[in-house]
Amino acid sequence: MTLSKSAGTPPVRCAFSYNWFPEAWKQQGLNPFTHDHPTAGFYDSSDATKAKADVAALQGAKVDCSIDSWWGQGTRTDEREAGLLAAADGTGFKRTIYYEPEGTGNPNPAQIGDDLAHLATYATGPNWLTQGGRPVIFVYGDGSDGCDMVDRWASAPHRSSWYVVLKVFAGYQSCANQPDDWHQYGPAERTDQQGSHSFTISPGFWKANEATPRLPRDLSAWKTAIQEMVASGAHWQLISTWNEWGEGTAIEPATEWGTSYLDALADDGSATTTAGRPESANVAFAPAADATISMDAPTWNRGSSSRIVADGSPVQDALLRFDVNTGGCAITHAVLNVTVDSRLNSG
Repeated sequence: MTLSKSAGTPPVRCAFSYNWFPEAWKQQGLNPFTHDHPTAGFYDSSDATKAKADVAALQGAKVDCSIDSWWGQGTRTDEREAGLLAAADGTGFKRTIYYEPEGTGNPNPAQIGDDLAHLATYATGPNWLTQGGRPVIFVYGDGSDGCDMVDRWASAPHRSSWYVVLKVFAGYQSCANQPDDWHQYGPAERTDQQGSHSFTISPGFWKANEATPRLPRDLSAWKTAIQEMVASGAHWQLISTWNEWGEGTAIEPATEWGTSYLDALADDGSATTTAGRPESANVAFAPAADATISMDAPTWNRGSSSRIVADGSPVQDALLRFDVNTGGCAITHAVLNVTVDSRLNSG
């Protein structure tokens, strides 16, 4: 599949990606370190076949590029980057990296320059994301960052050859030195806009070792966030994330939500129904009076003539949305038994 526009032509839609599996499945005494269950299973990021499938899935969702977490020279994320780039051969899909060392320390200009020289061996290939003829790099940061961080990057060797997108911090607009662009990474917030620089969206945030989500998943809110992102006209339209399973921010297909989050991106957040997916599954029919539906959990829909009969399972096990006017019935759970009696005519 090829893109309808050049992946380097603004606005550019990119997803943050984490290629640290299988190592990251086991963390902090938990295995797997996630509340959710990827459809692909607990995979290995080195799997070339899966990498190609990921490119196809992202392109199907109108995602132009991947921002791959990179932890330094010689790390597994570094060793895997060549294979990830190769997976995009002939597709028009682009990749760049997320420079993580800036988030765990303050690399000096010499170290930054050395890393840029190393990354240039990847960035000279046709599958690396560019802007204005220069390879792009996204840079993470930490809460203590200030204008000195920008200064370190401005004075690094090889800096002028790169299009640098730094993470924002309080007062970033006032720094004497400015990078090529700015972005935010804060997936506990549904949306974030940094002027015309970037607009970032998140499907939810539920860390594996936390009892409750910081940002609950809500497919309707996700669609609204996509619409706002598209309408923003921001240069960078960013998705956090493709597959950060440990923080519960993934939009990669899962048992819990199927392909719903990707489907919504493919439709720019405008679609109301999509067939055959757990969070957006539909049953089309013409409603009849006193229709009876049996399901795993009780819920009532105001304004409909439907009667829901529960079998005693927990309420959170399922949610049925039934619109009498349109005849649409959307079931938002992957594990759900539904029977429809003969008084509902198939559509």
